[in-house]
Amino acid sequence: MWEDDLIRIKGRPEHWMPVLRIEYDRLHNLCDDGTPWPCIEYRFPEGGASCCTPGDVLEVRHGKIWAWYHGEKPAFSSILEEIKFHRMLGLVTEIKNPDDGLYSWNLDQALKFLQTGKGDLLTHNGSPSFLGENLVGLSVWHLEDKDLSYRTKMFTLLGHGKLRMDI
Repeated sequence: MWEDDLIRIKGRPEHWMPVLRIEYDRLHNLCDDGTPWPCIEYRFPEGGASCCTPGDVLEVRHGKIWAWYHGEKPAFSSILEEIKFHRMLGLVTEIKNPDDGLYSWNLDQALKFLQTGKGDLLTHNGSPSFLGENLVGLSVWHLEDKDLSYRTKMFTLLGHGKLRMDI
């Protein structure tokens, strides 16, 4: 079982729930009463989260992380979902501004840098945001995947002035 998989558990077998986190270091730990440690955190369909033990899991449907690490190409509903996935896996690197060695850019610097081909994505306070001409405090990012890097760069440059996305 991997994070991002869907699971059905004892007591709620009618629902598929996403695994949010697995405490791998506690997989074999026991509670004070001798029962297995509930080390798998999952989200309820109606909101909220809880934890269960591996023994509580009835069935698993593998998700995007499992697919990625097993050589399969996960399906994404949008380029934004794909960028978020790569960022979650640490396949996105923030780039320092060569003008001052800091991670902060103004809009003009950031767009010129993207046009050189060295950066792919602009963010403002963690979210790509192109809402005005005088934005400062932008971050520039590079994506390791060459195909996604190219598509993101085009999406970013073409979307300038219209785009507001949360990743």
